Amino acid sequence: MRTFSTIMLIALCLFPFPLLYAQSYTITNLQSLGGDPPNSTANGINDAGEVVGSSNISTAGNQVIDAFTWTVAGGMHDLGIGPGVSTSVNSRGNVVGSFGTTTISAFIWNRTGGFEDLGSLGGNAATATKVNTSGEVVGYSLIDPRDNHTWHAFLWTRNNGMVDLGNDGGNYAWANDVNDAGQIVGSSTIAGDKITRAVLWIVPGVLQDLGTLGGTDASANAINNSGTIVGNACLAGDQQRHAFLWTELEGMEDLGTLGGAFSNAVAINNENQVVGWTTTASGETVAFIWEQGKGMRNLNDEIPAGSGWVLTRAVNINDAGEIIGGGYLHNQRWPYLLTPKSDSPQ
Repeated sequence: MRTFSTIMLIALCLFPFPLLYAQSYTITNLQSLGGDPPNSTANGINDAGEVVGSSNISTAGNQVIDAFTWTVAGGMHDLGIGPGVSTSVNSRGNVVGSFGTTTISAFIWNRTGGFEDLGSLGGNAATATKVNTSGEVVGYSLIDPRDNHTWHAFLWTRNNGMVDLGNDGGNYAWANDVNDAGQIVGSSTIAGDKITRAVLWIVPGVLQDLGTLGGTDASANAINNSGTIVGNACLAGDQQRHAFLWTELEGMEDLGTLGGAFSNAVAINNENQVVGWTTTASGETVAFIWEQGKGMRNLNDEIPAGSGWVLTRAVNINDAGEIIGGGYLHNQRWPYLLTPKSDSPQ
């Protein structure tokens, strides 16, 4: 008679992926601020599980998008700053993003100090994309009120205010993330503004071009505290664009796709877990998680079967492995939170 352990070993050999990975997460609908349509988007999550994003508050047909924070205990709450978007929240509860209608400004907000307008680099629009633990803020801004096209990356600190980070020879640059060591990543055009490259700012005005996967363009989206960077880059011929992982030692690694021609790595935590989205061989767009040794996996295969969800984007992951993103539940788009099950391998 076969023992239970023998039977399980045979089952693992025959059906490894469903048993190891299926239903690795519970899923929570983050809901909305009450608008119709809801049009809610989750953007950032900290290690306490606090989520920030934006949501429609209007039921009158004309959408009004406000910034929100969300917690397990309190649900979703409007920041109360008027129309805006919150993009990132750090471990101290500092929230950053952009607000306004005609003139759009970067902001920082917290529960004790309230709201602060960070201004711009001189133009009529700026948005803050990330805030690190010490409160350093990065983003991008127009630089001239007469020019609605030239964007420069910025670093904002309490002591120095908003500083232009410089670019890679072109007129456009965007800072997408900053780690706790103050390393900043993003994108910049080179001379002529027809090619965009993934860049690492060492200090303001000093950039490192991270290269590509053999093609022309690349974009760096996130960096963890070890200096590992993720983003997307063109392959040779510029017909495909794949997610990448970059380290100082190994350079740029192609993370592949789930059968399609496109993937985009959007976030990485300090455990080197990477999330984003990719196309499949059938042309669908699905959310993914990538881990060293496990490769890229479709997050739709990681949630309970029959949930009704179709996960199309994963946009952030914290150090607890909690993932936020967007997807469809019964044909309505909603933001979600995935929480790892305590008995699932991560």
